[in-house]
Amino acid sequence: MSIEIECVGTDRHEEWDSALEHSPHATVFHRCAALEQLAAESGTELHRLMGFKGQEPIGVLPIFELRKGPFSAVFSPPPNLWIPRLGPAFVVRGDPKQRKRERRRQGFIDAAFEYIEDTIDPKYLRVRSPTGLDDVRQFKWNDCTVRPEYTYVTDLSGGKDAVRDRFTSEARRRLRIGQESESEYTISEEGLDATETVMHHVESRYNEQGEPFPVPTGFPGRLYEALQPGQIRPYVLRVDGDVVGGHIYYDDGDTISGWLGNVKPPDHVDLPVNELLIWRGITDAIERGRTAYELVGAGDPRLNRYKLHFGPELTGFYSMERSGAGIDSLLQLYRWFVQYS
Repeated sequence: MSIEIECVGTDRHEEWDSALEHSPHATVFHRCAALEQLAAESGTELHRLMGFKGQEPIGVLPIFELRKGPFSAVFSPPPNLWIPRLGPAFVVRGDPKQRKRERRRQGFIDAAFEYIEDTIDPKYLRVRSPTGLDDVRQFKWNDCTVRPEYTYVTDLSGGKDAVRDRFTSEARRRLRIGQESESEYTISEEGLDATETVMHHVESRYNEQGEPFPVPTGFPGRLYEALQPGQIRPYVLRVDGDVVGGHIYYDDGDTISGWLGNVKPPDHVDLPVNELLIWRGITDAIERGRTAYELVGAGDPRLNRYKLHFGPELTGFYSMERSGAGIDSLLQLYRWFVQYS
């Protein structure tokens, strides 16, 4: 029996989200409520592709169609929202043999590409896989260019002391200075208003550097409202009542990820603001039973030097691209679609 693809509608939210409960690749952004928000914010058309073998769900692949004039592109995740990864989430029940796992995944991705070609016929396609999905050969066999990408993940096992011991001596020193400071500061996990406060800090920092900031200021707040409590977690640090820094996390269940924020604090603030925010995020995550803390991204050497202070391991994922115009045009096409989206 072959794998059948269905583009499921809003009336099947529970069925979609239920399948995610059995996928080690699912992220908070795979949830139906998040997908609808991503489509609205990016001006794209959402296609929720769900694969079945008979009545059994095999996997899901949310894709976002962006159309400009006569041309169309497919993204997962959509551009300009700083969603690090999305792509397919395969349903895993029990411990299937390698042959069965490969056959089902190949059938699902082949059927998904058949749908994409027949329904959208895109000029360009880009998919970024979730971490933990270490086999993306099916995309290569569907004429995609596959390249590895990376992020940093800190192991939270062993408790707070063990995690802190894996930090560099410089990070431990700065954290100790902050904790022993006589400055009157507080760190708190807050609600909707804090998402906008953090975003204003990030946008201001980018404006100071003369760099574009594509993420809509209200986007994390709208995700905060759409998702379940605790899936988006905004933290702020106040000195004498004034916000001087913040960080927005997303919580996938096992892993908490530092998504937006942690920009350079004001010059007059004599505190290691970002180290204190990261440590608070880590300690809260440990208390909730999380096993990993992601310092999202590992593609900027300057930022990498800072992130490595927190004892992370390099973790890989994949970016898959395809263009009808040939490999040499991939980057040009991507920039064209993103610029005019």
